[in-house]
Amino acid sequence: MIRKLRCAFALFLLTPLAAIAQPMSEERGYDRRGGDYDHFRTGGVTECRRACERDRRCQAYAFNLNTEVCYLKDEVPARERNQDHVSGTKERRGWEDDDRDFTESEGYDYRGGDYNSFRAEDARECRLECAGDRRCVAYTFNERSEICYLKDRVGALERNRDTITGLREGSGGTGGGWGDREELTEERGYDYRGGDYRSFRTTGVSRCKADCRDDSRCEAYTFNLETETCYLKDRVGDYQRNRDTVTGLKSTTGGGRPWGGRGGLTEEEGYDYYGNDFDSFEASGVSACKNACRNEDRCVAYTFNRRTDMCYLKDRVGEYRRASEMVTGVKE
Repeated sequence: MIRKLRCAFALFLLTPLAAIAQPMSEERGYDRRGGDYDHFRTGGVTECRRACERDRRCQAYAFNLNTEVCYLKDEVPARERNQDHVSGTKERRGWEDDDRDFTESEGYDYRGGDYNSFRAEDARECRLECAGDRRCVAYTFNERSEICYLKDRVGALERNRDTITGLREGSGGTGGGWGDREELTEERGYDYRGGDYRSFRTTGVSRCKADCRDDSRCEAYTFNLETETCYLKDRVGDYQRNRDTVTGLKSTTGGGRPWGGRGGLTEEEGYDYYGNDFDSFEASGVSACKNACRNEDRCVAYTFNRRTDMCYLKDRVGEYRRASEMVTGVKE
């Protein structure tokens, strides 16, 4: 009788464990490197997946098809393509409802603010990853490279035929600010020279921008991609090309900024003011091309080629032609 009671008690303990086993995804051809706390040989993917399902500590797994080794992980690393692996994560229940709280725009990108990037199957998977991360307020999925970018800030909304972007509702819209925080521009391949009052090494452009945003003295910043050095500036110097730097300034800054006291430029999608180029160079986007024209007294018009990323500065306004891959404009 006692033995039967012990058996019944053991079954009682085991039954809830099976009931709370959390379902796992199964992604063939992918590996999630890092975060391993246990590994062992097993008979196949199914056994590996079930071992993770039953272990509360386990958040993800990877199974090597060649060595038949199962890796259990207590974090969810970014996915990497690897034809010899099958990996997966615990299904995040309720995220499907959360992802309805996003607006989604095809052919656009909220530039900057990236804190994580990884390969994803499609835009929906990218959106779900953002929905499940409280830090994430926006995302961009590049359909050509299949890279998902999660963002903790919303940058300028720019046209990009290769991307789908989304914004969590109530996150501040396209202005990019949170509450009364000021937005900063991000201009790749340029530098506002001089005016430095502080410099330090940091992990990337986003951190450099954040430090400038949070410092009332800071009017502009420059981040050197080669040395990973951030320069905070209390005045805006000359706007110069530098392929190794990313620069920007607060939206309320006047004075030396290239558009302070100068006329604006139009932006006409799908057209080109043909000919009359006096300079051409590779640019990070339409905004960088426009700023270069705005800062050049000789320039009266510009054209940016989205396919080649080439910017053309013009000293006369030529024939107005249709060109699907071009964006053009003139000084107003």
